Amino acid sequence: MGIDKTIDIMKDIKLIHQSLIGTLEEELKDLPEGRLISRRIRNSIRYYYCQGKANGEKKLAEKYISQDCRELVQKLMRRQFVEKSLHILRNNIKAEECFIRKYLPYEPEDIVEGISKTHKGAPYEFLPGYSNNSGKPKWVQEPYIKNESYPDGLIHNTVSGLKVRSKSESIIVGLLEAYKIPFRYEAQLSLGSQTFYPDFTILRPKDGQILYWEHFGKADDRKYSISMYQKIETYINNGIIPGIDLIVTFETERAVVDQKNLTKVIKAYIIE
Repeated sequence: MGIDKTIDIMKDIKLIHQSLIGTLEEELKDLPEGRLISRRIRNSIRYYYCQGKANGEKKLAEKYISQDCRELVQKLMRRQFVEKSLHILRNNIKAEECFIRKYLPYEPEDIVEGISKTHKGAPYEFLPGYSNNSGKPKWVQEPYIKNESYPDGLIHNTVSGLKVRSKSESIIVGLLEAYKIPFRYEAQLSLGSQTFYPDFTILRPKDGQILYWEHFGKADDRKYSISMYQKIETYINNGIIPGIDLIVTFETERAVVDQKNLTKVIKAYIIE
């Protein structure tokens, strides 16, 4: 099942609105009852105060507010603002409660999985982006050219059996798989005359955009950092921009990246 934060976000919004309603209701108790009427007479505006509510066709008496009582004008205007705010917020609470009850997350993968359990062996070409008899995007199953250099460096195992070059990369793989984010490890990428193998090439689930993730594990090493800067510059020169198409994470000998921070990166750039 995919990660869908919509309900959590809506519940948070509802809590904010409920808290705001409580604050405004308390404020309303200290504001004068009635309504404010303004009339333009010649070149000036005069304010009048109506107390209570109209009864049938009976017109309420209007009391003129003199210049030395203009604080009353502000309080009556504030009351009107608070009353209209409460009306909108209460309606929003009803709408939010209805949304929370009825909302169903849209996850194509889960839908295909549910259908396949009922109709085993049925073809699924009708679903764009998905391969036959599978709930996985075609992109995941397509072959790609991998980095064949330095195979002895692939010494860290992941839960799924993929071998990677560092402990940090194994953590990233585990997180991507946990969030069911399609990715390729060290897939070939040609940028002009240069060939790169980004640590991760990612298919962002929510919009199908391709992202690249480079994790630089020796950012405090002078020789390594020079190569790192050149690589990032090449990405930028080819229209792959950090924060948009390119995710860049760093660590040093003293500042080792951890799972918590990597999770924040995934949520910020890929999920949310």
